[in-house]
Amino acid sequence: MFIRRTTRWDWLLAVVLLSLFPIYSLISGQDINYDARNYHLYSSLAFLANDYGSDLLPGGTQTFLNPLASLPAAWLYAASGVLGPLLPTLLFSLLQGFALVVVYAIGLLLFAGDRRLSFLAALLGGSAPLVLSEAGNTMADLTLSLLSVISLWLALAAVAGHAGPVRRRWLVALSAGLVGAAVGIKLTFVITLPLLGAVLLLGPMPPQGWRAALRRLLRGVAIVLLPFLLSLSLFTSPQLIHSSQNTGSPIYPLFNNHFRSPLHEDSHPTEGRFLPDSLPSFLLAPLFDFSDSFFPPFNPDMDLKTRRSEVLFRDLRPLLWALSSLALLLVPPLRHRLGRLQRAVVLGLAGSYVFWLGLSAIGRYAIPLQLLQGLVIALFCQQLLASLPVPQRRFGPALLLTAVLALSLASQITPSWGRSGFERHWTMIRSASAPALVPLSDGRLEFPPGVPIVLLNRPIGWIKSHTLASGNPLLNWDPGIAPATAAHSKMPMLHRLIQQRLLDSGFDSFLVHVIPRGDEVPEQRLRAFLEEAPMITAAGFRLGRCSHYEASSGLEDFSLCSVSQP
Repeated sequence: MFIRRTTRWDWLLAVVLLSLFPIYSLISGQDINYDARNYHLYSSLAFLANDYGSDLLPGGTQTFLNPLASLPAAWLYAASGVLGPLLPTLLFSLLQGFALVVVYAIGLLLFAGDRRLSFLAALLGGSAPLVLSEAGNTMADLTLSLLSVISLWLALAAVAGHAGPVRRRWLVALSAGLVGAAVGIKLTFVITLPLLGAVLLLGPMPPQGWRAALRRLLRGVAIVLLPFLLSLSLFTSPQLIHSSQNTGSPIYPLFNNHFRSPLHEDSHPTEGRFLPDSLPSFLLAPLFDFSDSFFPPFNPDMDLKTRRSEVLFRDLRPLLWALSSLALLLVPPLRHRLGRLQRAVVLGLAGSYVFWLGLSAIGRYAIPLQLLQGLVIALFCQQLLASLPVPQRRFGPALLLTAVLALSLASQITPSWGRSGFERHWTMIRSASAPALVPLSDGRLEFPPGVPIVLLNRPIGWIKSHTLASGNPLLNWDPGIAPATAAHSKMPMLHRLIQQRLLDSGFDSFLVHVIPRGDEVPEQRLRAFLEEAPMITAAGFRLGRCSHYEASSGLEDFSLCSVSQP
């Protein structure tokens, strides 16, 4: 298509790359990450069923992020009910693996069809710890990276001149539309825009004269900006609509300090991760992904082992990527050997990396960039050896890149966001104390129709998978973002609203979901809840009995308790 004739070697290497994520998922187990249990599954199920109306922050404030990003959680849940969790997990991770095949195709464009170098570059990026951690995972960074790398591939193919003028314009428009979709579904993909912009602006030959420059600018607005904005508007609309309806702010919880939601507490989050604030800190940042895991936690309160991730990991690749980028851009013998496309990719990827560092520096948000980091490292290996008097046949760039890959794999620590076996989907309940307050049928809770459920702990959004048929309102007593001061807290307003809903429901009893912490017994937490709910106690509601439930596949055990009027 946009590469030289496909051979059996291309197909073989593509199969190897496609199998990387399914093999890792098979070895590691079924994904049970906290966010899936807290709001991914809830958000996707409620979106598909158009059933947000009766619930109140059931998965915390994160519920109001774009539900399109969480659709894999609903698909894995539905498919697991028919096929069991193993096959859907493998199919989902296989889909994610197509991103590596696209990175391989990008390498063929950058390395003049060198298959070995392109394959090793894709494998180097695809085997990075944070990339592997999201294989078969619902966090969306790896899944949506498929859109961003396809967008980059199309832009490179258009700029490289592998198609006629009309087709090139369509390729650029499609590229802009795909990256607009990725940003619309998950805003963190905005970090990929400097890379795409560098390819489209610096890749082509510069225009001759101001008229040609003006024509290119107008054409760029038509074939880049318009498709991007149209796609962005389309794919961000589910978040804008359902967040507006449920919080009064179309972009809640984003920028809540400026666009205040009338129903929910003010968001004043503090970030404990490393955020660079000077040139030396920007330059040293790639070192931390490798060095910090050898030292005590950077932030003991959050149990961080590195400055930019929620879980323990170690990776040499970002440091090698940063050093390779600096060498290719600053060392004259290497810089002068780069073609326009190669220079645009190196510079654009470095720009996106700096943008990410300044914007959030949260490790997994950089996954769309980490998939591509092997290309820059491979390019450095190629240009370095080409400028040295070494025999290319005996010591070529592929051999050097193989050594880099081996060293990276040997030194890395791959994090886990939570994994378990494939016996049953993680939402299935194993057993309950007898007699059960809410009966079980084939691993599912059979809630009485319409009875409200007050949720006292997180993660709790997964309970939606048990209440779709019975239509129970889910009311989250603690949505999870703490206010800066008690004077600014909207929690009292939220608690009054929940109590009023319970009183207006017409039921003489409701259910409370509790996850005991440490030595705590459910009755202790229930009594504390009733003390916080004076309208309920004034109406005569009292603590009833509780049933304990054991969850399967790593989910937290919990209790369901009744609160009733005598």
